[in-house]
Amino acid sequence: MGAYPDIRFVPVDFRGVNIHLRRFLAQMEHVTPASDICADTFMGNDTLVLWRNRIADWFLKSCSEGYLCCFDDDAIPVDETLAMLDSKADVVGCHFFAKTGDVGHGMDGTFSMAAYKVSRNALLKMAVPRYRFVYNEEHTKAMMCECLWFCKQAREAGFHPVKTGVIAHRMSVAAIPSSDTSESCKIKFLHQLGKVLVQNTEE
Repeated sequence: MGAYPDIRFVPVDFRGVNIHLRRFLAQMEHVTPASDICADTFMGNDTLVLWRNRIADWFLKSCSEGYLCCFDDDAIPVDETLAMLDSKADVVGCHFFAKTGDVGHGMDGTFSMAAYKVSRNALLKMAVPRYRFVYNEEHTKAMMCECLWFCKQAREAGFHPVKTGVIAHRMSVAAIPSSDTSESCKIKFLHQLGKVLVQNTEE
């Protein structure tokens, strides 16, 4: 028997699951890739909200576990991620860094969809759609992502989302060697790299 038998794990694998997440999920009792659940619509990132809603519906209709746990395919579990799995909260996510280098949805009562767990009871009581993007009137700008919409629906259903544990995020960064070989390198997000200015040495 694998670990966490009362949790159904669904990696949202539209880009292919990274090796670290794949090895982590191999230890679990119940794992179903999103591409199996959404096989007929698995065509591009623009259908991500559709996939998330279909995953929730599939879980409620086809599974018996008490919790659904989803990981984005670029999420990398670490030891501290287990705190989310062990949490008794109905709606729980992890602390997470976005590709911008900012904390992903750091406000109280919110979390990122990168890694989260939700109880069957909470999903049943949340209004549909559970996941949605909200745009401005011209539909030229997203005003609310599916993460914030999901957390809003959870709060309105009486389940305050909490964050516990952390999830690592696979992304491109710049590794800068130190001039002191006894020190480890520095890591910078790409947007933090300034322009290299060359001084004019001509006289």
